[in-house]
Amino acid sequence: MNARMRTLTAGIIAAGIATSTAAAAPPPAQVSLERAVIKQMNVVRAKFNRPVLKPNSALIRAARLHSAYMAETGTFQHEGPNNAPFWHRIVRQGMSRNQRMAENLAMMPSCDAATAKVIVKMWMDSPAHRANVLDPQLRSTGVGVALNPGCTRVMITADYASQLRVTRARAAAIARAKAHSRARAR
Repeated sequence: MNARMRTLTAGIIAAGIATSTAAAAPPPAQVSLERAVIKQMNVVRAKFNRPVLKPNSALIRAARLHSAYMAETGTFQHEGPNNAPFWHRIVRQGMSRNQRMAENLAMMPSCDAATAKVIVKMWMDSPAHRANVLDPQLRSTGVGVALNPGCTRVMITADYASQLRVTRARAAAIARAKAHSRARAR
């Protein structure tokens, strides 16, 4: 393959990657609603003197995947394909199974400006969902939204996780493993 063909092939591959990456980006309305739900949960948590929930990319991926799954299959449940529990999908996205995890779901008939407040109010009116929103051990969250084209059906998943506590013994073991890995790389 000559230099011109290599350049053309690389350009086509790069264009394909850019297109697939751009296609994977969620629509602005979806991202806006996801952020609004997190913001509203933090407003409520502040009223109860709870720590702020921080967005976590692994939890966001898990939540988006589940909302899309529910929208595609017409289901409304915590279990995913093959009835796998919610935490399986969270662990597959990179969270440690040694963390405390929780999940809230909601389904709404619209996605107007008040949707985030309505969702969080619904969760606060349900004892189990309220417990997840207010749990002080849960410090990270990811909200995923699936919108249909007319925004007449909205599926919302909020996944939560605690901070991973690493004991001194575990931290030392991790440091030894990293040092061993660096030594082997030389």
